[in-house]
Amino acid sequence: PILRNQESFLKKNKASLTLPFIDDFSYNSPVVDSNLWQKSSVFVNRNYAINPITIGVATFDGLDEYGFARDFSPVTASEPSDTLLSQVIDLFGKSSLYFMFYVQQKGIGDAPEGQDILVLEFLNDTLAWEQVWVAHVQDTVQEFEKVVRVIEEERFLHSEFQFRFLNFATISGNFDHWHLD
Repeated sequence: PILRNQESFLKKNKASLTLPFIDDFSYNSPVVDSNLWQKSSVFVNRNYAINPITIGVATFDGLDEYGFARDFSPVTASEPSDTLLSQVIDLFGKSSLYFMFYVQQKGIGDAPEGQDILVLEFLNDTLAWEQVWVAHVQDTVQEFEKVVRVIEEERFLHSEFQFRFLNFATISGNFDHWHLD
């Protein structure tokens, strides 16, 4: 426990990142780059997506960061599962920014079901999380969808800004895939 606390402390006290923030998940590792990400339970891979925009993707599913089912008897069919949390990014003094990413449901994995979602949240200047985007399941297998969010609200343009992606999935196994690029 002490090592985890120290590791968490070290990650949270890194210097703030500056722009641009870019991660294409192209590194040869199943885990994210800790210089960019403070917390992650996603699976970085080159296999689950179909026609990804870049070489690698971050896959959200029902497994924990070690590849194990989170719970074999979930309360509902869709529970909170993976989180991908950025390091602190200094946006103080900026007037507007573009936040862009690509997302694909299923790929060659398991299709999310109606209640499964992928969420993007921004940390506002009161240090509260605000949902700014959500992906709902679409009926057909989709190519990657480009998502662009203009950030111009003053409450997000502060020196402690962070963003995070979260998914809700069946947490009893490798289910309900969303791929982020």
